[in-house]
Formats: sequence, structure tokens, C-alpha cells
Amino acid sequence: MMFSQAILFILPASLVLALEKFTFVGLPVYFLEALFLVFIIVQIPKLREKKFRDRWRNVDRVLVLGGALFVVGAAVATLSQGQLVSPTSLGQLKSWFFFPAIVAITFYTLQEGKRQERRLFYGGWLVGVTIVALTALYGYGQGLLTYDERLAFPYNSPNFLALIVAPGILLATFFLHQVRGWPKRAFLLSLQGLFFTVLYLSHSYNAWGSLILASFMTFAILGIQKVGSKHAYKLTGFVVAGALLLGGLFLLEQGSNKWENLLLENGRSSLDSRVMIWQSGLMILKDHWFVGIGVGNFQPEYLVYQKYFKPYLEWSVPQPHNLLLAVWLQAGLLGLCGFILMVYRIMSRLYKRMQRRGSNEGILLLGLWLLFLGYGLIDTPYFRNDLAFLFWSQILLTYWYVEEKEPL
Repeated sequence: MMFSQAILFILPASLVLALEKFTFVGLPVYFLEALFLVFIIVQIPKLREKKFRDRWRNVDRVLVLGGALFVVGAAVATLSQGQLVSPTSLGQLKSWFFFPAIVAITFYTLQEGKRQERRLFYGGWLVGVTIVALTALYGYGQGLLTYDERLAFPYNSPNFLALIVAPGILLATFFLHQVRGWPKRAFLLSLQGLFFTVLYLSHSYNAWGSLILASFMTFAILGIQKVGSKHAYKLTGFVVAGALLLGGLFLLEQGSNKWENLLLENGRSSLDSRVMIWQSGLMILKDHWFVGIGVGNFQPEYLVYQKYFKPYLEWSVPQPHNLLLAVWLQAGLLGLCGFILMVYRIMSRLYKRMQRRGSNEGILLLGLWLLFLGYGLIDTPYFRNDLAFLFWSQILLTYWYVEEKEPL
């Protein structure tokens, strides 16, 4: 396997190391960034070849415009803070916007995006999720739980752990219909069991609800369109069955610390906290609706606005728990328009492709996008190194899929 193809597997397989960093000539470099830099150095000679330069002639300009506005909006919002710009904000701008965008651009330029190359990425992603899930179970065995007895290890948030693991259920389901023989299928089913277990131990209701929502919406869209073969319906059936299983987990939650905290009637429940965070975010947005507050600056701004909300229920809130609100605040109106344009464009093209000719891969991508957007209703599935990398990779994978020439 060529290194240019192997990197499509290695990067997503290294998810558990995405937040690990080291210092190079005084600058912080994360593990995924270091891998990508090696890839760039090796592939520089290819950039001189005409066939790679010509690839951009027929690119979707609307999609490119949306991506450019998203990144530029974040840069403008951050740099407009002047002397208040912190090294942390600049580092997050680099890791959350410029790095993943450059990765997508480079892969599009140097890779043809054939079906086998996309399968390499899906396989690497599944391996990466598996490593994270096994690491999480090790943490559970060591008793590494949060104060309310939720599993977060190797991260500091159970919700982020759940968000990393949830796509694994869709990926394992996809590969169930790509392999033959019960040994391989039994292995993939065992991976699904692993992922469901970790999701349950995280007690992340948002991840459960998003997975259920994505499954049923995927099923409904396919039913309305009547696209795909019987294999597509079988694939969706597996996802729906998994979602129903997750729904049943809610019945097991009664009496848990998370459940009791959610239903407190003293005005201090987790739901009350979430509503207060949204109110604070909207008040900040009212004062910074055009340019925004810059990348990674929600926490200090949130604390400034605490005087309007007493008693203050949360002191450490790095993100406003809503994807669109987070994008608008940190990338400004320009970045928000770019983000919406980019997501709308890629999803509309995916939908049209599914209307013409559905496939298991199309169902997988549709499910992943619905999972991402559903989670974004009450959380922020973007503003981290690994999540930003997966978002831009998903953009690229979907684009490769919709641009692929369909068989006659």
C-alpha cells in the first residue's frame, strides 16, 4: 500500500492520540498535525504534476466558497480582538480551522477519492473508535469515573467520549454488509456491543438521542425516496434496531445520578444549567452579532455575563452547547454563513445522489451527517482537534462519493 493511501487509514486510526502534543521549535504541534506534515513533505513532488493541478478546474465552487467563508470568518473574528488575542486562541484557530481545512484540500488534490480509498478511511475510523472504546473500558475497570459516576476516560467529558464512539456503530453496520463469513460478521457485531456498552457507561443522553434521531430520519428518508436495494433496507434495519436498543437504555437510567440531576426541581438541574448557558450565549451574541468574539473565547465572555444570571449554575463552560450558536459567536456572521452554505451544499448533493442511486455508503454518510447535526442541537460537535478533523474529512468523503461516476 502506498504511503499516500496508507495515511488515509492512519490518520483516523490515531483518534485517541489527537489531543497529544509536543513542542517543535517553540510551537505546539499535535500528533495528527505531525503525521500530516510528514505526509506533505513526502508528497510535495506530486504537486508539480499537471493532473493534480487540473483537479481543481471542475471543483464545486459553492462548496469551496462556503469553506473559505467559514475559515476566514473564524480568522477575522479572532484577530479582531486585537491585544486581547491569546496564544491559546491562535492555536485553536490553527488546529480547529486551518489544519483540518488544509488536510481536506491536500487530500482532494493528491488523492482520486476512489471507493477503495474511501473504504481505507472508514476502516481507519472504525479502528480509531475501537481503540478509544477499549481505552475507555480500561478506564472504567480502573474506576476512572466523573463525580456523577459517568465514564469519560480518556477524555474529560462523557459527552465527547460518546460523540467519538457513536459513529462507530454506523461504521460497523456499514462493514457488516461489506464482509462475508460469520467470523468477520461476529467480530463486527462484537464491536457494536463494545460501542453500545461505552455509550451506556457515558450516560450521554444527547448521544443516545442523536443516534436514535439519525437512525429514524435515515430510515424515513429512504422510505420516502424508495431508493436503494434490499441490502440498503437491511442496513437501515440494523441501525434502527440499534437505536431501539439505545432507547431502551433510558429505562435503565431511572435512579442514576445523571437521571436525578436532570430532573431536579430546585432550579439547579442540568437542564436548567443548559438553558442558562444558551441565554448567556444569546446575550453575548446580541453584543457581538457581526464579527463575533473569536475562537475559544466563549469561556471568558461567559464569565463576564454572569452578573445577569444569579445564581450562576456553571463556572466552566468552554462552549455554548449549540453548534450554530458556537459557530456564530466564534466565527462571526461571515463564518456562520460559510458553515451553513457548506453543510447545506454537501447534504443537498448527497440527497440528490441518493435519489438517483442509493448505496450502503450513501446511507452511512447520511447517517453520519444526521448524527452530527442532531448532536449539534444541544452540544458542539466541532470545536476540538479530533472533531474538526472528522468534520472536514466527512465533507471530503461525501464530496468524493457524490462526484464518483455512477455505473450504468
